Amino acid sequence: MTEAVAPPVYQPRSLRSLLDAPGTRTITLAMSKDHDAKVSVLVLRPGEAAPALAAKIATTPAAESAVEREGRLLVELRRLGLRSVIGTVPRFVEMRQHEGHLALVASAVPGVPLTRMYNSWRHTSRERAVATDFSLAADWLSRLQEASASTPTPVDLLAGAAERITARTADQPASRRLLAAQVAETVAEQHARLARFSTPRTVVHGDFWFGNILVDPARGTVTGVVDWEQGAARGEPLRDLGRFVVSYSLYLDRHTPRGRPVPGHRGLRADHASAGLRYAVTRHGWYPALVRRFLAAGLRRLGLPESAWYQLAWAAIADVAATAADDEFAWRHVELLHGLPVPWSARVAT
Repeated sequence: MTEAVAPPVYQPRSLRSLLDAPGTRTITLAMSKDHDAKVSVLVLRPGEAAPALAAKIATTPAAESAVEREGRLLVELRRLGLRSVIGTVPRFVEMRQHEGHLALVASAVPGVPLTRMYNSWRHTSRERAVATDFSLAADWLSRLQEASASTPTPVDLLAGAAERITARTADQPASRRLLAAQVAETVAEQHARLARFSTPRTVVHGDFWFGNILVDPARGTVTGVVDWEQGAARGEPLRDLGRFVVSYSLYLDRHTPRGRPVPGHRGLRADHASAGLRYAVTRHGWYPALVRRFLAAGLRRLGLPESAWYQLAWAAIADVAATAADDEFAWRHVELLHGLPVPWSARVAT
């Protein structure tokens, strides 16, 4: 009897051979501290004026799963075509390994991170500047969704969210568990109500916040959208629509001293961790109006009533509360939900 021979084990090449090649320069972009922490590095090879490659290096087993998932999705996105936006999506190059962990190597997309403008002097206090940011995001997202739209199915933005919110507070004090249970009950009801609507399944980025958007300020265009590890080739398009609003609103008071009025936003004070987000969905002013127009336009494009903008905003906050990697960050959103008007009986500014 012939002895069975085990198939060869795939062993990716070492990332070190790429990073340490003569004349190669690297720029470390980010080093996260989450349970699925990654290190992101731009690679400039000899003779290059701009980086052509970007590496995302896993540091934990959970991070390995994330970078492998992202690599598979980048390949799938190329197969889908997405002609109008594919040039803004990183191209998968290869998987390598670094110090025992996987590393994703992809093409580096050009552009300036929208965070640079967001954090520049008084950027978020100026209506025209903020409106431009929202317009850039809306244009890119609409092109992505239109290029990938398929058969409509019931909205599932909050599928499983109530259970995740409850589970992540299981080891917390009784007061937190009680509050989370109350919020989870409302989340479950909102899921049932949203499921009465249907949206086309589309490509979903999954973490569509301004930090993942690269732009050409001179031309006023989106040149790249990065970090697709939470994405899907076929998913719920409302997630990206809501995530942009939640993230942009959350940091409006970042550069304002505690307790002081936030410049450019009448009625907003930096007195609570989620003050900007609460202001965005419950108050009057040019910024809340911009948020509503952005959400309403997205809902209309996806075949849903514009009047459901608040229901979407509330659900987007719940989505973050259920999926955020950091428990304390998620808890801030749970607390905010507890204090917001219930979606289906809300009387909010219009």
